Formats: sequence, structure tokens, C-alpha cells
Amino acid sequence: MKTLTKYAVYYVLVFAVFAANMFFYVKDHFFYTMNDLPEGQYLYSSMSPDSNHSAEVYRIETPEGRAIRVELRTFDFSNKENIVSSEKNIYWEVNKSVVTVGWENNDVITIDNRTLDLSLGQTYDSRRITTD
Repeated sequence: MKTLTKYAVYYVLVFAVFAANMFFYVKDHFFYTMNDLPEGQYLYSSMSPDSNHSAEVYRIETPEGRAIRVELRTFDFSNKENIVSSEKNIYWEVNKSVVTVGWENNDVITIDNRTLDLSLGQTYDSRRITTD
């Protein structure tokens, strides 16, 4: 009888851990998006070595404190009417007021010791458990 109780407790604990992991995975994957971040106060920009990309750094006041958002702008110089061809948020960090941005090459950017390969579409969001 004691053995049956031990197995029952074991399976309930395993199921509880599994359910908690699934909850946080679903929350992390579906409810945090980089698309609708607030604009914030412009701080500075950093151009890639080939001048085809620009990393625009913004500071935002949030209820949790200050945050930093970095937006990647890609330029298409063949289109004279609209040079900026795309804009994408690539970095979001809460409890930061300033970051340093550096380019290793035309596709790899380092933001506060976090290296992102833009050719792979990598981003960083401090609210998420994992990085893309």
C-alpha cells in the first residue's frame, strides 16, 4: 500500500512539473511580442559597416522601470522615394537605462555583450525565457 502511495505522489509531482513547464512555454511563446513595443525617447543610432543597416536605440519609461528598445532599420538605396525598406525591433531589456551597440560585421551586432546574428533573424527580449 505504501508503494502505491509513493508512485501516486511521484506521478502527481511529475505531472505538475510538466504542466507548469507547458504553461510557461505557451505564455512565453504566444504572449510576448516585439511588434508592439512603445516608441520611447530616441538616444542614438549606430550604422553597420556597409551602411545598409542602422540600430536605433530608444529609452522607455515603463511601470517596471526604465527599458531599452533597439530597432533595426534596413536601407534600400535603389528606391529613391522610400530609403527605409524595413524596421524591426531586435532588442528589449527591462531595468536598463543605456546600452552600448557595436557591429562585428555587416550582419552581426553586439548590444551590451549580447551578440545577435541578423542574417539568422536573432532577437533578444528580456521578458522571454529563451532568445529567438
